[in-house]
Amino acid sequence: MNNLGIIDSYVTPNTPEIARTWPKDFVDFFKRIGRVKAVEGLPIKEMIKEMDRVGIEKVLLNAIDTQAFSIPNEVVGEIILQYPSRFFGCAMIEVTRKMGGVRELERLVKKYGFKAFKLIPSYLNLPPNDKIYFPYYSKCCELGLTVQVQVGRTNLPFLNEPGRPAYLEEVILFFPELKIIGSHIGYPWTDEMIVLAEKYENVYIDTACYNPSTFEDTFVNFLKGRGNKKVLLASDWPVAEFENYIKEFMDLHLSEETMVNILRDNACRAFHLT
Repeated sequence: MNNLGIIDSYVTPNTPEIARTWPKDFVDFFKRIGRVKAVEGLPIKEMIKEMDRVGIEKVLLNAIDTQAFSIPNEVVGEIILQYPSRFFGCAMIEVTRKMGGVRELERLVKKYGFKAFKLIPSYLNLPPNDKIYFPYYSKCCELGLTVQVQVGRTNLPFLNEPGRPAYLEEVILFFPELKIIGSHIGYPWTDEMIVLAEKYENVYIDTACYNPSTFEDTFVNFLKGRGNKKVLLASDWPVAEFENYIKEFMDLHLSEETMVNILRDNACRAFHLT
C-alpha cells in the first residue's frame, strides 16, 4: 500500500510558528496524549519527510478562522503554492461576515486554488441548515468546492447539538450537486451520518479525530460494505501520528479494493482531484 500514493483528508499545519499560537487548552491536550511534536511544531519539510515514510502522497491542509484561534488562509495558501504536489487546501471563513465572507472565499480560491470550505457549526451554535450558510453553499457550487462540515460532538466547550448530521439533509436536498464531507464521523450520531452517506451520492464521511482502533462495529461494517466508496482516511495530524494512524487502518483487515478507495480514490472523487 505504500506505493499507492495515500491521501490524508484532514491535516492541520503545525509549524513551530503556528505551534506557538495554540491556546493553552490545546497545548494541555497535546501534552496529555504525549504529542510532543504537536507542542513544539514541525517545519513543513520535516512534515513531508514523515509523510514520505508512510507513503502519503498528499494531504488536505485546514485553515482555521475563529475568535479563539486562527491559522490564516493565507498561511495555508502559501504552503500549497510552495508544495503544490503535496498539499491541497480547505479554507475557513467566519460566516457571520455574510457576503463579504463569500467574496473573500472566491478571492482565496482564485489566488491559492483551495479545494474545500470548512464549517464548524457547534462553534457558532448554528446547525448547518441555518440560512446564514446558504450563500456560502451556493458559492461553493459555483466554484466547485467541497464543503467539509464537522459533525458529531465537539471536545471544545460548545454545544454538541448543532453538529448532528441530520441537519445536513436539508442542505443536501437544496444543493444536490454540492459535495459534502461529514468530518469526524458524527459520533455519537454515527448512524445518522452513515444513513446520509448511503442515501446521497455526493455525501462522504472522513475519520478525523478517531483512531481506527476505536471505530464502532457499525462503522467498520459500513466500511466493509456500501461505505467502501464513501469514507476518507483522515488522520487529524498533529493530533495523531501518520504512521500509527495508517497502521491502525491496516489492522482492520479490509479488502484491498476497500483500502484503495479509503486511502486514495474516495478523496480524489470527493475533492475533484486528478
